[in-house]
Amino acid sequence: MKQLTLCILAVFLLTAMLFGCGGSPETTPTTVPETTEPPLPGVLFQVPEGVSLQVYPGFTDQPYEVLAQWAETADGIYSVYYPDLEGTCHYIASGEGYYTVRRNLLIPANSSMVINADPGKRTGTGCEPSLTSTVWQPTDQFVENAAPSDPDLWPEIAEAFTTPWFTNRDRGAHQSTTHGEMMAFLQTLDDADDALYLYSLGQSPSKNLEMPLLIFTQTDLSGASTWQEAAALLQDNGKLTVHFQAQIHGNEPAAGEGALALAKLLDGQLGTQLLDTMDIYLVPRVNIDGSEAYARHDRRVDVDMNRDMLLALTTEVQLHHQLLQTFHPHVRFDAHEFDGRCDATTQKYPDVTVSTGFTLHNSQEFQEFSGDLAGIPFEALQEKGLRATYYSGDVNGYNSTTGRIYACNRGTVSILIETKGIHMGTNLYARRVASHVLTAREYLTYLSENADRVMDLVARERSRIIELGSVYDEEDLLPLQTGAVQDAKYLNPEPKLSMADGTEMEVDRKRPNVYNVAQRTRVRPTAYVLPADTAEIELILQIMEHHGIAYYSLPAGSSVALEQYRMNGDAVELVPENRVYFETEAYVFPMNQLAGNILSILMEPDVNDVAANRGTLAQLGLIDKEGSLYRLYRYTHDLDETGKIS
Repeated sequence: MKQLTLCILAVFLLTAMLFGCGGSPETTPTTVPETTEPPLPGVLFQVPEGVSLQVYPGFTDQPYEVLAQWAETADGIYSVYYPDLEGTCHYIASGEGYYTVRRNLLIPANSSMVINADPGKRTGTGCEPSLTSTVWQPTDQFVENAAPSDPDLWPEIAEAFTTPWFTNRDRGAHQSTTHGEMMAFLQTLDDADDALYLYSLGQSPSKNLEMPLLIFTQTDLSGASTWQEAAALLQDNGKLTVHFQAQIHGNEPAAGEGALALAKLLDGQLGTQLLDTMDIYLVPRVNIDGSEAYARHDRRVDVDMNRDMLLALTTEVQLHHQLLQTFHPHVRFDAHEFDGRCDATTQKYPDVTVSTGFTLHNSQEFQEFSGDLAGIPFEALQEKGLRATYYSGDVNGYNSTTGRIYACNRGTVSILIETKGIHMGTNLYARRVASHVLTAREYLTYLSENADRVMDLVARERSRIIELGSVYDEEDLLPLQTGAVQDAKYLNPEPKLSMADGTEMEVDRKRPNVYNVAQRTRVRPTAYVLPADTAEIELILQIMEHHGIAYYSLPAGSSVALEQYRMNGDAVELVPENRVYFETEAYVFPMNQLAGNILSILMEPDVNDVAANRGTLAQLGLIDKEGSLYRLYRYTHDLDETGKIS
């Protein structure tokens, strides 16, 4: 009997080595001790007592489970035996105090193996998925063949893997770097004799946690006690200014870890290479509270911050706008993660996706530069074994409630970096962090080499925005609804992979979308006017101030020749110009300012491009109506020499 047991154990160990049915080295929970010999052939799943286990055929959701032959509990271990399990399947393991893990498996025919399906215990100390947040894990064969995740694969950025998650493994299997660990790590980087300066943006609104800001520069900031003072010093050094932020969504942890890794590199050789031509300020976690809760947004404020750029209800977005208005960055980076669920037999599986920001508000020159910029890192990433493509198949975008589009409408070059990671816990974490760091490094290197060109482009774009708002021109059209074309210029073939074993099944050669088609427009005015007795005027003025939008008041009793908006069925139309008498004060918002494009999006009642997120004041219900008439007016003449309406 002893010889038979040893034989069976040897077969099990050999099978596990050949087919890798154990967890990834990065995420394997504490091993469940083997309590039952696996019959031959068959698959034995083991979980701790109190953890539920369901096994389903295939990778897609199924209404029925695979039937087990028997199950038993012994010594605190629950064992379930399936004699005929082979091919693709997945299991879901969960329990009170544990993670909920959904793991894909590829079981060879006639296998005899024991699978440790322990989902791992939650620590309850933050920065980890809740019981109701499922952690998805691809097959071990897929990981080995298509998505290996080992820091040794990218030795040129070895320092990127010295962040807290990689150096302190005393944590939950799917727990990302905690806030305390992040702050301690940043303190170690902030030496007295280097080019890194660590500042505070204040306390997070829900949990009162420190919100760090890092500035990398060769300019001496030792005398600047606040980040505002530091920004003023940087304005005078003539260098390219880069805004880099990560994890505005709290359940996208590799974005934040990648930002910490990038900070480590910028504090070393990468900073030495770049800081001759640029200053970089970095917010490693925009959404501190959401990161602690492992939620897309801070659950106490039910607002998606990356859809809050126009209304600016959240403290974090208000701080974001202050940063843009104080540092005046030429380039803005936004680091995210996208859906990592693997519930199809064959699917695209890019490691990193990118998109730049440009809209029909921007000049043709700005659009072309930003479009060409998007694909800059693709070849280098491919050489590093990483698959890169355009985010959601889009070279750019159109929705100004999101960060990258908001920024480009202010004349800032805008870059989005996303890795595949939402719903994946910390599976493939090294690969995801490497994708962030290598992508950012390629962009930053290119921008450094072209710093003068970028600064000149941005200066022209910002001057253009202001000039367009000064002079009325019936050929100058505001985009209200934008469509896309598929442009062969940006073609980037994407492989479709077998989610079972990682082999390439086919290549998708679909052209990506470029949003540069005006489907509905309206002539740009030179100013907007609102009566001071508008019911929500205080909130409206707060919103304007968050964007740095200047305004002034007309005295009571003023009359001005203006157009007015009215509803005609489901459509908004303009009432022809008429002299409007204001019994009370009225506020004038001129368009000859850097935030002019943002002002027009807020004021035009029917901008389809932001309707899904209620981005205009009218869509938000903040503009008063009298019957079918909005109490909202537009001025359609040149501004005078002082920049005001006549």
